[in-house]
Amino acid sequence: MAGRILTVFGDKSFPKHGRGMSKQKRVRATAKISRFLKDISPELVYIIPKESTEIVVGAVCRELKIPFIIIVPYPGFADGNPHTDRLMIHKLVNSSKTCISVNSTAPENKKEKTEIWEESVKLGVNVSDAVAFIHAEGNSKFEEFKEKTANRVPEHYWVEVIYDT
Repeated sequence: MAGRILTVFGDKSFPKHGRGMSKQKRVRATAKISRFLKDISPELVYIIPKESTEIVVGAVCRELKIPFIIIVPYPGFADGNPHTDRLMIHKLVNSSKTCISVNSTAPENKKEKTEIWEESVKLGVNVSDAVAFIHAEGNSKFEEFKEKTANRVPEHYWVEVIYDT
């Protein structure tokens, strides 16, 4: 996939920072994402830092010196994330090639929030040559999102990476 543009979507089940098994799971999952990105060596990666997995993808891109662009659906999009995730998103925005804001104002209701999210996903899909879905095995909520989004992408242009197998 050398010289291609990739958009990444991930779940929120990425192993947390911790001790013991949690740390080992996080190290293995991060290594799997790193191997994937090294293997396909994209020219550019688009990331919507919604959940923990996309934040890790951004950090791996930064470490591997793969240029990436952050898509922010609206101001305050990450406000509900844990403090450590918000700090990491701030670092990623500062080290990204650029940051695209889809909407200049925060949504006023859930319907508007969903519409802006859908517009952000559509942007990510439309600007890329391939889409990667990176998630834990058996994550039914993410599976629903993947199925819905994958229908917008020709099958040979998307890949699934399960980080906990």
